[in-house]
Parts: sequence; C-alpha cells; structure tokens
Amino acid sequence: MKPLLLALSCGVFFNLAEGHQATSMGNLKPAILPNAQEYVLHSQFTKKDYRIQVMPVGEVKHIGYSVLYVLDGDALFPAAASMAQNMMARSQETNAVPFLIVGIGYPNTQLLNPAERAQDYTPPSESYDDTGDKTNKKFGGAENFYRFIQEELSPDLHHRFSINTAQQNIFGHSYGGLFSLYSLFNHPNGFRNYLIASPSVWWNQQRILQDLPAFPEHLQKIKEKIGVRFTVGEYEQKLAPYMKQDTERQKQLDQRAMVTQVKNVAEKLNGLPNDKLAVVSKIYPEETHMTSVMPALLDGLKWLFSRCKTQQNCEH
Repeated sequence: MKPLLLALSCGVFFNLAEGHQATSMGNLKPAILPNAQEYVLHSQFTKKDYRIQVMPVGEVKHIGYSVLYVLDGDALFPAAASMAQNMMARSQETNAVPFLIVGIGYPNTQLLNPAERAQDYTPPSESYDDTGDKTNKKFGGAENFYRFIQEELSPDLHHRFSINTAQQNIFGHSYGGLFSLYSLFNHPNGFRNYLIASPSVWWNQQRILQDLPAFPEHLQKIKEKIGVRFTVGEYEQKLAPYMKQDTERQKQLDQRAMVTQVKNVAEKLNGLPNDKLAVVSKIYPEETHMTSVMPALLDGLKWLFSRCKTQQNCEH
C-alpha cells in the first residue's frame, strides 16, 4: 500500500502544481504602460500599416505639444515615454517641458521588424546590389516614409492632440539614424531637431553621403535654426574587451567604421558656413551598438528640453 499511496500522493502533488501553474498563467495579462495609447494608421505612400504609440507628457496651454517621433517604436517607445514622464514629474530638477512622445512601429508582436525597417529607413538608390546588408531584400523607401510622417501622421496627430508643428523632432538609431540623416540632408525643414544615434552611414557603399553636397543649398531655405545631435558607442568600431576575439566581426566593424563615419559627418556639418545649424556629437565610452541607444535617448531628451527653453515658439 505504501508504494500506491506514494504514487497517489505524487500524482496529487503534480496535479496541484500543474493546476497552480495553469491558473497563474491564466491570470496573466499584457502589461500596460500608464498614460500611453496606440492605434494603427495606414499610409497611402508606403502602402503599409503602422502601429502608432503616443504619450502626452505634461500639459500645454498655448502653443501645443512639441513632438518627438521615435523610430523603431515597438522597441524604443516604452523607454522614451517612461524617461520623459519620469523627468516631467520633477521638471524643476530635470528641465523637462511638455512633449508628445510618438513611437512609430509595425502592427505585429516583434520588437524590431528587420524587413520593414530596412525598406522604410534606407534612401532611394540607383542600385541595391552591394548594400552590405545580407539579411534583407527590399530597400529604398525613405522618401515615401518621410512623406508618411509629414503628410499623414503629423496631420492625424494634430487632429487628435494639440501639437506644435514648428517643433517636430525625430530620434532614430542604426537604420533609423540613417533615415534621420536622409531627412536632414534632403528635408532639413522637416524636423526642428535631429537625434541621430549610430547611423548606418556604411549602408550601400555610403550612399547617404551623395546627398551631402546639396545640403547647404537646402539649408539656406529654412527659417529657424535646427539642431543635430550625433551619438555612437566606443565599441561600435572595435570589439569590447570582454568579447572573444572574432576576426570576421572585427573585419565588419572596420568596414562599417561607425565611429569614424559619425565623426566625419559631424565635422563636415560643423564646417559649413551657416548660422542655421547647431551640431553636437558624443561618443559613449564602453558602449556597443545596442547599448549606446539608451544613453543616446536619455541625453537626447535632456538636450531637446534645453533647446526648447531657449526658443520662443516652444511651450515650456
């Protein structure tokens, strides 16, 4: 009888354990970011649906919310919104001002959608035979994506919220940084400030640099001074000391030259004889491509808040 009782006892125990686990799992619900909302917006330009996440931070009375568009919104919107909200809670200490944080992503369950972002964030080019991206197949949709933001998303937000269209800003990392750079070179008046983190200048044999010669002429046409903030991690061009030696990975880092490219572009922009452009850059010590994005986002918000307080058409 003892073996039978033991077996029955074990069976009851495991059934109870499984039942408890099933009950616990059944009670779980998706986590909610307080004060955040989302909706899906279709674009006639890209023929795609976009997941738009929004959070109004602080209250506006007169001019309307300044806007920060956060690319790769599925991954980065929660961080950006939480950072802005936390800083706004003690605005006297943090210099925070009211902002509408807007994440632009895709209506799926992925943190990143490599194929969609590769198409949306990369510049139109004559050829895509040697992009340096061996994973994705479709590229060159940056102009259509830019028009989606300016001609579809911005008016939609203006309808839903009180926004200041003269204070629209953008944050982009990696391919998102490449898109931000494309927007700057071709449509400098599209955004007031550009937070360009670890831009993929290497893409398609540095195709983006073809747009640089025409940039000074575009810049002459803008009315308000615009700001550009470049960031990159120290370990985006060399292996971190805690990593195993990897000849192929180091070769790729050398070819992409992320740190050198950011330095070069920032220096070229700083060298332009123009009073309508403010450029700053920062290399984050001991940060990699994936870890530099968070300090870039936090410091970028601080920089935006500071710039807003010096401008008359920015509510603070």
